[in-house]
Amino acid sequence: MATRTLSENAAGFSGGGFTNAITGTTTVVNSIISKNEANSMVANNVANAFGGGMYNMGTLTLTNSLIADNAAEFGGGINNKSTGDLTITNCTITANVATNGGGPGVNNLDGKLTINNSVVARNIRIDMFGDSIYDDIFSYDEGSTTTGTNNFFGVMTGMGKSPIVSQQIGTDKYGNAIFGKDDPTNKIRNIMGGLGIGKDANPFFVDWENGDYRLVKGSSAIDAIDAGDISNIGISVDLDSGSRLVGRGATERTRPKCPCSEECGGRRATSSPILQAI
Repeated sequence: MATRTLSENAAGFSGGGFTNAITGTTTVVNSIISKNEANSMVANNVANAFGGGMYNMGTLTLTNSLIADNAAEFGGGINNKSTGDLTITNCTITANVATNGGGPGVNNLDGKLTINNSVVARNIRIDMFGDSIYDDIFSYDEGSTTTGTNNFFGVMTGMGKSPIVSQQIGTDKYGNAIFGKDDPTNKIRNIMGGLGIGKDANPFFVDWENGDYRLVKGSSAIDAIDAGDISNIGISVDLDSGSRLVGRGATERTRPKCPCSEECGGRRATSSPILQAI
């Protein structure tokens, strides 16, 4: 699936946007998966619903795509089942909601997850008291494997078997943790607020509330790696039709840093047209 928008679909159990079966091999490139929902109440099911945007049981590859504003009881954006092999590259996953538990961005249910050059932040979990909490990736401890480099994660509440956050080697200018290895030959670098609720890192989207998920100039998620590190993905432009450079996420063009003294997210600065997640 290339250059598509999959939006405003619903499922009564799992896979509001779509389901990739155990025998399935699916590639999604330059696409927007948004405003889809998996809800057991749709069909009066007793079972919980998984994967508002996508439910993966097979081999699923996502590149240069936006997964936003989807909802499910578990895995608001993506649910990766134990049989799933999920690879995410240069994607932005945000504003997804899990209404009954873990992994509102990505819920890795004992599957294999490989994620590179991506932004997974500002996803929301509804807790048992009905409160909204930022939460992004949950990898179950027993069988989940999560690997990757050069990502910006708001927060992870489950680790699984993950070298992503094995060693903190410093902090960025906003005080977010940089995880990796203190070795110039090893390029594993991931930025994250921390592990557990209450340690969220803000990537500074242009206008998160209104669906502009590009990054404000000065964000830690911009221009973070060597160009050679992404040369093998075969994508010359980003999702906003700008030249693919070396930043994280689905889009690289940003608004200039706002000259005013208020924290407006750059909305008063001039800009190219906005990428809307609709």
